[in-house]
Amino acid sequence: MAANTYKAVIRRSGGPFKSGKISWDFNSDLSSQFLSIIATGWEKYFQQSLPMALNSYGTSIYKTIQKFHELVDERARTCSIGLARVSYLSQNLGLWEGKLQQMVKELCENIAEHQKEATRHLTPIAKASMQETYQYGAGEKGNAIPAIPQHSY
Repeated sequence: MAANTYKAVIRRSGGPFKSGKISWDFNSDLSSQFLSIIATGWEKYFQQSLPMALNSYGTSIYKTIQKFHELVDERARTCSIGLARVSYLSQNLGLWEGKLQQMVKELCENIAEHQKEATRHLTPIAKASMQETYQYGAGEKGNAIPAIPQHSY
């Protein structure tokens, strides 16, 4: 990279900057490096593990509702209480199962959208965390690319 191109990219806080046919964006480069490190685990968690856990939780809730209904039904029969009302409850069990499945589906879709949004925030985060270094580089004079100072993180 030519020193003047480097200075132009630094003055723009890491880019983006286009020089002829070549585009430079240090922030995007940094975030893509980070994303490549976490991508496999990130995808496995948000696309597989979390949806499976939510589906399992929805199934568990439905089984709890079923068990509750069985206990109410048993109690109603033992006490000879209005079986018509208990019958009404059993008719709604399928409705609850459908509602729970729909809620889990919507929650998974919502999480997937937020996960995509989170990845879009990586480049601005890289830019913000590099701001001190960009300011330092912008103050450098001459035609040589300066050595970048070490941060104490």
